Amino acid sequence: MRGRPLLITVLLAATFCSSTAHAFGKELEERKWLQVRTENFQIYSQLSKRETLELIRHLEIFRQVAAIFTGVGLADSPVPTAIYAVPSGKVSRELSIDSSYAGYFRTGLRRNLIVVRDVPHTDEVATIMHEYVHFLVGSFGKFNYPMWFNEGFAEYLSSMRVRSDEIIIGGVPPERVYSFRNYRWISMREIISRRGSDDWPAQRNWMFYSEAWALVHFLMNRTEVESRFNDQLEEYIGKLDAGGDSIASFEAAFGVSVEKLDRDVQNYLFGRRVPGLMLSADSIVPDFEPEVTRMSREAISLALGQFALRTRDYESAERWYQIAAEDPALEAHAHAGLGDTMKFRDRFDEALPHFDRALKLAPEDPLCHLDMAEYWHYRAANTEEPAQRSENVDRARTHYVKAWQLNPRLPEVYAMYGRTFLLKADDYDKAVTMLEEAQRMLRANIRVKLSLAEAYLGVGRKEEAAVAAQSVLSWTHGDSQGATRARKILANATSVDDESSATRNGSIQ
Repeated sequence: MRGRPLLITVLLAATFCSSTAHAFGKELEERKWLQVRTENFQIYSQLSKRETLELIRHLEIFRQVAAIFTGVGLADSPVPTAIYAVPSGKVSRELSIDSSYAGYFRTGLRRNLIVVRDVPHTDEVATIMHEYVHFLVGSFGKFNYPMWFNEGFAEYLSSMRVRSDEIIIGGVPPERVYSFRNYRWISMREIISRRGSDDWPAQRNWMFYSEAWALVHFLMNRTEVESRFNDQLEEYIGKLDAGGDSIASFEAAFGVSVEKLDRDVQNYLFGRRVPGLMLSADSIVPDFEPEVTRMSREAISLALGQFALRTRDYESAERWYQIAAEDPALEAHAHAGLGDTMKFRDRFDEALPHFDRALKLAPEDPLCHLDMAEYWHYRAANTEEPAQRSENVDRARTHYVKAWQLNPRLPEVYAMYGRTFLLKADDYDKAVTMLEEAQRMLRANIRVKLSLAEAYLGVGRKEEAAVAAQSVLSWTHGDSQGATRARKILANATSVDDESSATRNGSIQ
């Protein structure tokens, strides 16, 4: 989570009130919605065409700038990123988006989700971009970076501003100024050594983000070694991976004394104008030609149903999926969505006919088989009787295999199929194989990392389990549930009791 004093929980899961969405939702699908597509993004927008094009251009620029600064090669993501852009006021309330939220970014097994509320000058996008940096670096970067760099670099890049053809990078975010003026300085020794994200009070967290930003800014802009930063960072990570001490490795790689680092960074911040960088936007995205279409009532209803399902507003999702089902071209996915709305409310007997209908309409659609597999998987996870649980797992696996046969490039298939072996506790080696492939495809998804760590424990690969768990602790960003699971795995992985394993109960969460 970013350390914004005025938006403390911007990137935590929003509190969605289904009754509000239901009260206003009847009119929402009737309004003018634009769908704007580029090679990397798809936006469903209630904003004006100008604002929507400005937003998607900003996202494309940011993606390319992030690639330049990280040195990562950006391949096509195995999952799409769906963006919902809405104005403040009534539409936000209809979708139950809290008025204090500028937006948020969530990774997913099937699609990533971005919500943006208003973009008058795209400044609000900075909050979302912080998490998007994590996604890009986590997905395509070469290393597992320490927490200070993860957060500091995300802060550094997410302060990017686009004004017409001018890109400004490295500016000082106002919330960082607030932290420096109001909170106690944390020693750089603590900043560099920090490994987890859920164990400090709010004010220290805010100061951590501010100082991590300052440290990255300082290291990247030292004129005498500016061209060596990436090489130094790679050397530093290599020393850490070899088991080196965090402080000694930092000093050796970057050629600085940690004892003097507090003074050096403070002098850099307060002793002169902090340098920024200016680039030409047109040089970054020279061929910007997005596809713009107006969405039909049924098409936007399907998109709204997917949004409501993701935010656990099952009543609104059900209504929107019913509308989407009126279009024969959308009917199969709409019925699968209807099945999900009932499945998650434990209305299993009502849900099954919808999944059957989806498969009848689209028997060669891998997503329909995937939805059916996850229906049986979910039933198995919520079944106490062992024989019935085993039978439901076997049904789920049949459809996971069919989905894989139809499309072997879906990371969700590998992740969920692998989890069936944790749930049934019958083949941890198979779980490892499947989850490693899911991890290869979705490196930034911490839920996959957690499942893989549990699978490693199941086969006794404790060192690898510990590495995966520690990686999660550096990336949870306010996800206390994920951090708690990671700490349990880490405790088991470092235990001398070989029989102790967090996966022996076969739980799936």
